[in-house]
Amino acid sequence: MGIGSKLLKLAEELITNAKGRIVIIETSSTKAYKNTVRFYLNHKYITIGLIPDFYKPGDDKLILEKKLR
Repeated sequence: MGIGSKLLKLAEELITNAKGRIVIIETSSTKAYKNTVRFYLNHKYITIGLIPDFYKPGDDKLILEKKLR
């Protein structure tokens, strides 16, 4: 597990300990963020929304979610 995975796991634990139930991630849909999106999908986040052309034409906002226990 790399440092990004460790930091994400810690953040999810802190959210759970604070009685949080859901983590929402917002990111770009462009090729530059392909690895970012893959990272979250690999950590069991799901895409729940897309806002077309949010940042600029052709650059959608992706909204990802993970429900915590």
